[in-house]
Amino acid sequence: MFAPTTHAQQDMPTPVAGLATDARWLALLHSDGTRSGLTGSGLLLIEPFQGSHAELVATWQLLYADDDASNSESRCRYPARYLLIEEAIHGPTPIDPLAHCASLIDFIERAPMDRLQLAFAGENLLSASSMMGHTMLVLEGRNRDGVVASHAVSFFTVIDSINLPRVIFESLITGKPGYFTLTPYAEKRDHYVNVEARNLWRLTLAASGAARRRLQAHLHELRTAKLRYDFDSFNCATLTANLLRVAFPDTRFDGAMWTTPLDIMQAAAMAGLIESIDADLAPAWEYRMLRRQRADLDRTAKATASQRRHLELQLDASVADYQASTGQLDAAHWAARMAAIQAQQPPSTEPPIPVDARLAPYNAPQDSQWRGGAGYDGQQSLISVGFLAAGHRLIDSSSHTFGEYDLRIGDIDIDCALRDSHCRLQQLTIYSVASLLPYDRVVGGSSWNLALGAEPQVDDDGAWRTVPSLSGGLGHSLMLSRSVQLFAQGRGGVGYHLGRAFLYGGPVVGGVLSVGNSAKLIATWQRDANPLGQHHHVDQIRIQSLYRLNRLTGIVLEGRILPGRGHDASRSVLSVVRYF
Repeated sequence: MFAPTTHAQQDMPTPVAGLATDARWLALLHSDGTRSGLTGSGLLLIEPFQGSHAELVATWQLLYADDDASNSESRCRYPARYLLIEEAIHGPTPIDPLAHCASLIDFIERAPMDRLQLAFAGENLLSASSMMGHTMLVLEGRNRDGVVASHAVSFFTVIDSINLPRVIFESLITGKPGYFTLTPYAEKRDHYVNVEARNLWRLTLAASGAARRRLQAHLHELRTAKLRYDFDSFNCATLTANLLRVAFPDTRFDGAMWTTPLDIMQAAAMAGLIESIDADLAPAWEYRMLRRQRADLDRTAKATASQRRHLELQLDASVADYQASTGQLDAAHWAARMAAIQAQQPPSTEPPIPVDARLAPYNAPQDSQWRGGAGYDGQQSLISVGFLAAGHRLIDSSSHTFGEYDLRIGDIDIDCALRDSHCRLQQLTIYSVASLLPYDRVVGGSSWNLALGAEPQVDDDGAWRTVPSLSGGLGHSLMLSRSVQLFAQGRGGVGYHLGRAFLYGGPVVGGVLSVGNSAKLIATWQRDANPLGQHHHVDQIRIQSLYRLNRLTGIVLEGRILPGRGHDASRSVLSVVRYF
């Protein structure tokens, strides 16, 4: 620990004192001014954290003490802080004042940053720690040997227990050990793309030389830090946001209530920081993209025979990659297949087929939302309000991917009856995940869902009761055209009502009609046997439609009827949804 003195505070120049509220200084402290994510890491000079100004005073006294030898060692320990203070005093400062810091110079030469990229690994719906995706930085440049080197800067934790209460407690209360790593990007790419079958999107950012030097210096500071990973307050997204603020202090990368990997991507896009976009695609995903591009090419009269042939060969290569990744082809047969494909390339080789930027993750809707509207429940008018903490509802736009999906963490709807002046819980979702990935004869695809929360079910008298439930389903999905998708599932679950558990289930059949990024309609029919454990069955027809007014606002119409049970069991609501 280090305690500042009044003498140090008096000697600190005015331009340096002003750094206490500077976005770059706060980013170096991973702080909002009052709290710091570096608490307990060994990097803070004052523990517990006493605010950004107190840490600045302590830093000034440490780096500008009378002992030159001590100064030299401390400046090499905190190079980013030193460069920022020097810039405040003298203007933009090159890395040369720290040329004596052997460890820092070795780090810069081994992991050069001529180019800075923001990388996003797509959602892994089956992993608790990756269900919202993962974000990291990629540093690229020529190293000391003149070889182009690419490194990934990543922060993550490991879920090492199946004890759910313990995982939740450690993740949200005590925190879990965090792993801050600098590894060759090729290792990350192979793991995400080939092992987990996730896409890696890379956005090249327009970072100045001074910004890259400052960021490199801060990355060196963090190499020995002992960081704690908190799912809600200090995770891969919040750490990446703070790192980017070091380089881009005028851009806000954090979300309105909390920060997710998608928030980081969308902030970079909205701020105009993206120079170019690249992607390392999972084989199945690349195959689906090329299939879509071939369909687009078939509708284009201007496409040449060479372009068509080139795309067909790319499709053949993606099939071989997919078969190799799933064990259908061994290495020798894969190499022979790729050599044969390469031999068929026409003499005038077409340029590489670009990644479809419309599929980039920053085109997804923002992953939190408020909803509010009015409707009728068959007996009286009502006001309905809803809130999704994080995720994506099935009705939200999915034009940035190849199949409809649902991922909700903390979703609630409450109905308030106007005549009776009482409110009731319509539905509560603690966790829900669903995928309607269309079947393809080459790469397959399935339709499935899993949900934990409280869902509405109807009793013998036609009254709705919202009861705790755990449910799941499995089935099949088929794409009839770019805009029309059909699906069917067998669904079952366990619920709890009036002091006892019960089983329920039945078939679900539905269809989705999408119109680009602006509108969607979902219609479903389902039969539930034994709802509320009352030994009857209920048929239910649901209609949901979305029309997006702009990027942040949409209108949703939802209706529900029970054939044969009269008007009283119906419900319809027209809502405005606000994404944030």
